[in-house]
Amino acid sequence: MTGGTLGHVPRVDPAQASPLLEGFRIDNPAPGDQLTGYETLVRGWVVGRRSRVTSVQLIDPSLRRVFRESPLNEPRPDVAAHYPHANHAGESGFQIPFSLLNLRPESCVEVVTVLQDGARVPLGTVSFCRNALVSGYTSRFQPLMVSCLGRSGSTYLMEILKHHPQVMVHGDAPFESRLCKYYFYNLLKTLSEPPGSLATAFADDTYAVNAHWLRAELPLDAQQQRRFRREHIEHLAAFCQREIDEVYTSVSLAQRPGQPTPRFYAEKHGAGHTPRLLWELYAEAKEVILIRDFRDMFCSTLAFNQRRGTEDFGMDGARTQQEFLDVTRERVMGLVSSVRSRGDDVFIMKYEDLMESPVATVSSALEYVGIAGDVALVEQILIEARALDRDVHRTSASVTSSIGRWQQDLPRAFRKSCDQAFAEALDAFGYQ
Repeated sequence: MTGGTLGHVPRVDPAQASPLLEGFRIDNPAPGDQLTGYETLVRGWVVGRRSRVTSVQLIDPSLRRVFRESPLNEPRPDVAAHYPHANHAGESGFQIPFSLLNLRPESCVEVVTVLQDGARVPLGTVSFCRNALVSGYTSRFQPLMVSCLGRSGSTYLMEILKHHPQVMVHGDAPFESRLCKYYFYNLLKTLSEPPGSLATAFADDTYAVNAHWLRAELPLDAQQQRRFRREHIEHLAAFCQREIDEVYTSVSLAQRPGQPTPRFYAEKHGAGHTPRLLWELYAEAKEVILIRDFRDMFCSTLAFNQRRGTEDFGMDGARTQQEFLDVTRERVMGLVSSVRSRGDDVFIMKYEDLMESPVATVSSALEYVGIAGDVALVEQILIEARALDRDVHRTSASVTSSIGRWQQDLPRAFRKSCDQAFAEALDAFGYQ
């Protein structure tokens, strides 16, 4: 049984007063608070001046993402007494519990309030410092993450990795196995959330009683609370790793009977939450972040959706091409923020390099992973990968025409909008 604290709260930095608010305060956590489990809560109050507060958001700046949003959900008679002239001051409190596994071990949360007129006002920033999640399980296989946005060449890269003797890829493109997403996001992340965040399809009497016990009665027993909200989560992480090992053991035996066991399994990811958990849980995890000139990626997405009559890659809900560009920019900037938060641990692979200098590019990536990447092996792998032509997945006539396609595909008037939308991201990755 583990003991002691998991970390602490180094800082709580309130935002400057805003003319849009009568007042606000973050009451919890406080600087120096100790973290004893994998969850915490942000509690406080906020009163709007001319526009009523509709919700409070918690933002992870490392992913540029709102990961919690709650209406005001706590009565505050003390605030009402202080602001007797302000409407709704008595219902101005918020209490937002969340799992610390939403965040990196060293991280911060931006607290922002949303007003009825659409204005968003910062309330402050809370910093957290916790130990990495350790399950105690020794994994047989290590994850090789391919993190990317759609239409960046991931189908081809996964086919290449599939033919390396030290890497397993289960399933056929574009529906390769997503075991990490299933176990670490759907299962571990969901069950690590505070009990009040859980929901069921049918909130029957049994669920209501259990939920009350988890929220109100269990915390009264410190030892059992620690078991449920800390040790059980570590055990669940070990379960997830063990189940993934079992699946890939059977995959290895089926794909390569009688051959040495591979070291890695490769799966595709977005650049968000799941890879960060894998970095915590696996000592030898590796991550290749695949990028493409975002203007070309945007054009490829448009062509793919038009060819198939679909609205994939975030296009659903976008009424115009400009709206879809705005959505794509947000996803791209999330990728940029995510890469910056990884530091130097990842390998950045450009689609253009993979297409134009495949041997050198793949060899460099394999050297980063720490597995064989000599020229003869890579050339053979590329021959095998090219033999499986994915014409149905392609939207340009050739490799040459796929690079810089935005200059031909986009109307002249829209090219400037595209340049402006992706300027920061293009600069971050060295595109001109």
